[in-house]
Amino acid sequence: MPTTKLNNGQLPDALSSKTIGTSNTINTNLEKLSITGGSNGQVLSTNGSGALTWTTAGGGVSDGDKGDITVSASGATWTVDNDAVTYAKIQNVSAASKLLGRGDSGSGDTEEITLGTGLTMTGTTLAASGGGGGYQVQVDTITSSQTWTPPAWGKYFRVYIVGGGGGAGSGARQATSSGRCGGGGGAPAQGLWTEFSATQITGNVAVTIGAGGSGGASVTANTTNGYFGSAGGKTSFGSFITTYTANAGFGGSTSSGSRGSTMRVDSAFGWSNTYGGGNGSTGNGSSQSGTSNQIISVSGNWGGGGGSGASSGSTTTTTGGSITDYWTAIYPSVQACTGGTNGGNGSDGVSFTHGYLTIGTPGGGGSYKTAQDTGRGGDGTYGAGGGGGAASDNGFASGRGGNGGGGICIIVTVG
Repeated sequence: MPTTKLNNGQLPDALSSKTIGTSNTINTNLEKLSITGGSNGQVLSTNGSGALTWTTAGGGVSDGDKGDITVSASGATWTVDNDAVTYAKIQNVSAASKLLGRGDSGSGDTEEITLGTGLTMTGTTLAASGGGGGYQVQVDTITSSQTWTPPAWGKYFRVYIVGGGGGAGSGARQATSSGRCGGGGGAPAQGLWTEFSATQITGNVAVTIGAGGSGGASVTANTTNGYFGSAGGKTSFGSFITTYTANAGFGGSTSSGSRGSTMRVDSAFGWSNTYGGGNGSTGNGSSQSGTSNQIISVSGNWGGGGGSGASSGSTTTTTGGSITDYWTAIYPSVQACTGGTNGGNGSDGVSFTHGYLTIGTPGGGGSYKTAQDTGRGGDGTYGAGGGGGAASDNGFASGRGGNGGGGICIIVTVG
């Protein structure tokens, strides 16, 4: 049968009020089909069971869990599940001071780059420690025995060592009718220095620091001579160089209190021990002074001042020995130590630095005064000797001897 086109919902006149089959009648005026809802661009969709819904044209994604993505708000919102995406991460670094990069030729995995000579890394800062014709210097000052590890970049090493200074003697305790002599000052330690190349020092080195000698104890019994101090210990840098021991000061007697004798150092090492300890005396303690146009040693190489005393039948107050040195090329004057006065103690030594070196000074001698306990000798520092203790009258304690200063090792590494 020919096709007839609807016109505004109405059948053509030829079909108006016609009967189709036996029971269906087509109205001559069909109303427009109208379904509420929907929006511009949407179409009707069926679920296959007769239910109609409006959907976006072209089809959409229904709400629900789609695996790693959840759809909601009628397909308008898409949410990625937590931990569904794996983030890329550079490898962990195995140790500090490492860089990450690629050392092998061509492309490939990230590798650890080790810092080479002339580079240092502090925290996250990479710095060049050499180059440009410059050099590195490291100074290690060692005052207790230990193992020293040479820096890997070191090309040569200058090593200074000083032993422990000698302990001083204590003063005698005698009747005023007898001579009463102060103790002798302790001797200075030996000092040495030399240089080594990196081919000579190829591993760790045991450094032994010599202890300072102990001063003689105060005399607490009547009519008794003073006690000797003890010698200072040796300092060594492995098996390369070792000092001798520093001699102790003698205890005072009725007539003398010998100092710790000087131990001279070969001038090829750059200095010599010019000063021994000061002698104890039945008067003012022996003092030392002199001049030098160079640093005498790492420690100063001074012996301690002598302790003072009194001669037979005398009760005159006396002064302990002092040590003064003039370093004309470096310092205008250095007062190493001062002796005690009015029955007081000698001064303790001090330490100070000059360039890479640490210099120690000795102790001063103690002072005698009648009818009282008398002054002790001062303690030395860094290889210097202790000061002698003062003599005393019976019934009163004599001054103890000063302790020698402990040794020291200074290593200057250049690379």
